[in-house]
Order: sequence, then structure tokens, then C-alpha cells
Amino acid sequence: MQHDRGFQWEWLGADVAYEEGMRRMRDAMVQVEQDNSRTILLLQEHCPVITTTRSAKLAQNLLSTPQQIENSGIELIQSDRGGDITFHGPGQIVGYPIMTLKPVNTKRSEKPYYDLVAYVRWLESKVIAALSSFELKGLHSKAGYTGVWISDLKNAAQWEHDIHARKLVQIGVGVTRSGVTRHGFAINHTIELERYFSHIIPCGLSRRPVTTLEREGIKISRQRLIDALAQEFG
Repeated sequence: MQHDRGFQWEWLGADVAYEEGMRRMRDAMVQVEQDNSRTILLLQEHCPVITTTRSAKLAQNLLSTPQQIENSGIELIQSDRGGDITFHGPGQIVGYPIMTLKPVNTKRSEKPYYDLVAYVRWLESKVIAALSSFELKGLHSKAGYTGVWISDLKNAAQWEHDIHARKLVQIGVGVTRSGVTRHGFAINHTIELERYFSHIIPCGLSRRPVTTLEREGIKISRQRLIDALAQEFG
């Protein structure tokens, strides 16, 4: 997948309620729907929230009761993205790239089909490029395991098959019938993993550890991370 147009990006702030983020995302989707040459990237940190999907395996991957989650100051909301269960909150930069995908099939008589796998691979490559500016080694994507991972192996050819790789970036997306994308990526910056991720099995991957930039020795400000993303997508 190739996309050469720069994104108009906006920082919505920290402590953005999930529903407010969704409202801003839907507003951006309408703008792109009206002008499919536009591309918009919304960046923010959400208030603590666990999001599920219609296909999420809650019986396996939700480790606390809804009441326990609420008592911890975390919202529990069903989302219309793809994937399984995940967490958004303080110390995590969430990005919603809004753009129009071209259908893979070209016959007018056919229902439009959009290659979301190719879009996700492209999104992973953009985030990896942005994070590579911090000299973070071992960044890679994995076929069949959406997101961005970190490996300690020195041989890059072995990264994709490293079962001890740590997940740094979660990705969950969707697309409308007219090809407009929604949702996006979440980069673990300084998030408190033990405090928040103890309620879930992130993305339903029980044997795949999660990490943060801070844990990987990358101690950068939120603004530096935002600037790197803006430069890569801009």
C-alpha cells in the first residue's frame, strides 16, 4: 500500500474521555467522507478505559469483573474497531489516522472490498519509522500478530519468529463502506502496566508480554513522541 499525502494532524490533549475522542474521530470521518483527498491524524491520551469489540473473547480475556474495573476508576466500553480487548489511558499516545482507502476490486457491480491487512501493515511501518528516530532496536511487525514488537535478538531475520518479543504498540482499525478508516494505534509511552493491564489479557495474547518506551530505556517527553509522529505522518 502506498500513500504519499501528508496528514493534517491535531493534538487533542491528555485526559480525553473515550466518547469525546470518538466524537472527534467521527467528525473527522465526515470531513474525509466529503473530501476524500483529505487525511487527518488525531493524537491524544485517553482517560482510563478498557475497550472491547463484538468479537472479543471476554470470558477469557477480561480478568476482573465490571464492578472491580469501575472501582479502579476505569471505564468499560464496547468499540467498533477490529481486534480484541485493550486498554487506553495516561502514558499512552493514541492516534486515529482518518483517510480513504481505495477498493481492491474495481468492478462497479461488486461490493467494495478494502484490504485492511495491507492498511495495517502500512500503519505498522509508519509507526516503526517514527519510533526508529529514538534509536530503538529490534522494532518489527509480525505476520498474524498485529502491532509493533521489540526483540532482543541481534539477527533481524529472526525477529518475526521471536516468541519472547514484547508488544509496544497496539493496533485496531475499521473501515466504512465508502472506505474511510477509523480508530488506529496506541503507543505505550510511560503507562503503568501493572496498574492497568492487570485487568485484561491485552489483545487476547496471553503469552505475549507488553512493554513501554520507558521500560525499553527510551526516556523521552510526550512532546518528542508527538513530534516524531507528526513528522512521519505529515
